[in-house]
Amino acid sequence: MPLTENDKLWITKQLAINRAESSADIQEIKAQVHTDVEAMETKLLTAFHRWASPLEARFRTHSAALRAIDEEIEYISDRVKALEAKSAA
Repeated sequence: MPLTENDKLWITKQLAINRAESSADIQEIKAQVHTDVEAMETKLLTAFHRWASPLEARFRTHSAALRAIDEEIEYISDRVKALEAKSAA
């Protein structure tokens, strides 16, 4: 049984409707994926910031302590050099 022109027109319309619905579904999925990715990035960056903040504070504390130790060592070194110079003279 061959297709009539009305059958062909109906099939064409149905394909167009299906194509439009599929396109809308794809756009909706893309929007949801984009939203999910942004949320994931935000959570990841927030978690990293929470992890890095205490680490950075500890780093600053250690840096200050090391600077103080370096200054003390330099002071002691200068005193030893001065004492050695006095004893050599």
